[in-house]
Order: sequence, then structure tokens, then C-alpha cells
Amino acid sequence: RYAASVLLPIVTSKSGLVEKSGDTVTIDIEPTLTTGTVAAATGAFTPSAPIPTSVDLALTTWVYVAKEITNAAERQSFWKTNSWFPKAAAKAMAQRYDLDIAAEHANVLAANVIASASPEIFDDSSARKGMLLLRDLDVPMENLTFVLPPTAIYNGWYSKEVLSAAHSSGFQKNLNYSGDMPPILAVPVRVSTQIATATVNGISTRKGLLLHKEAIAIGLQINHQYKLIDRASALLLSEAGVVNSLFGIKTIRSNHFCVFNIIA
Repeated sequence: RYAASVLLPIVTSKSGLVEKSGDTVTIDIEPTLTTGTVAAATGAFTPSAPIPTSVDLALTTWVYVAKEITNAAERQSFWKTNSWFPKAAAKAMAQRYDLDIAAEHANVLAANVIASASPEIFDDSSARKGMLLLRDLDVPMENLTFVLPPTAIYNGWYSKEVLSAAHSSGFQKNLNYSGDMPPILAVPVRVSTQIATATVNGISTRKGLLLHKEAIAIGLQINHQYKLIDRASALLLSEAGVVNSLFGIKTIRSNHFCVFNIIA
């Protein structure tokens, strides 16, 4: 089975800028302006010269999915290459995008790591810590998403009666029976198996994210390009199918997301 693509749709896409050419996208981040006090006697003021910061997104990751099948096997099988391989390869590619996006957890602002020294079960306390960090940094509340590993839901959130019982959650059924995962603090939740497993102070740990759309960017230049290649010229009676993608991923605002250390 392939993991569902969760992270790709919720990060910033710069693919349109490099669709035809270029190997780097420069992403400008506008500066934050401050107010000054006008001199009452003269009306004098001092203008500033705000300078945007920039982050370079390099398109350096070139990956492929390929398979080869002999002409005899292709002819004798009801499972034809063109019918299943492109779709399956696209799923594998989407899984790779999510893996690489999730790996950007390592670039988060150090102060935005929850339970950095001692991993914990994910519950409402964890969620409130993350939301508080982002609110204190004035990160916009729009375009936020919790991206959590399964253990955060099944060993954490669903294990707390006050969070899952019908009489306290407001749902008609206990969440353990309905399978519905409601938003957390008005923020939608996505479950992903692609977030890293690590060891923190000897404890097996899964990473969870509270992610703003502008925290991470992706640029796709070659997007699931499919080729079916006849191998006869190499004296092989076979065909090879290959799908390739060329892309780059970069953290652009390290303070626009939080990372949770969750007991695995």
C-alpha cells in the first residue's frame, strides 16, 4: 500500500515559476514594518528602508520509479504496464514528496519543539502548547494544519475519555466508535505515516507537526513524466516504464510551524 499524500497539498507551491525553465526559485519574504513617533514641533519623521529577506529554493532532487518486463510476460499477463504502472508510480512519487517535506521538521525554530527533552503522549495539552507558541509569534491562524502520526491519534487523543467521549466531545458517538477525528482547536487534522521516527533520550519518538502553509515550499519542475521505452536497441526483448520528477523543497519560515516529540 502507498501512504496517502498529506503534506504536499498543504505547503506552498512554487511549481508554476519553474515549469518551463530555471534551477532555483528565490522566495522573497516581506519585512515587518514598525511605527515611529512624529516630532510634534516640526512634523519631522525618519523614513526607513525596509529590505525583504529571501530564501533560495534549489531544484536539485531528481527521482524516478522504473520497472522492466519482457515482451513475453507483457503479452501473457492480463496486467498491462500502461494500465497500472503510471498510476502506481505517481502514488510512489507522492509518498516521496511527503517524506522529503516531513524531513524539514529538522529545520524548525529550536524554541518551537514541544517535549524536546522528553517525548509525551499527544493530547489537548500538547496541542495547546503548539498553538500558544504560534500565537505568541503572530503566525496567522489561517492555513494551519495538524499533521500527526497514527500513534498521536490512537495512543494519545483517542485514549483520553474527555477528548473522545460523546458527552464531552459534542459528537453523537464516542470517537473510538465513529472514527471521526474532529479539528483540534479549530485546526484541521491530517494523519501521516511519513513523518520521521527518531530516538530522543533513549525513547522511540514520532514527529508531529503543527504546520502553516508558508512554513515550507516545494517547486516541481518535472512532475510525474512518464516514458515507455522499447529495449530492442539494447538487444533485449523487453519494455521499460519510467516515471521521473525533478523538484526542490525548502523551509522558508522556520517559526511558522511546531514539531511535537510523541512517544512512538
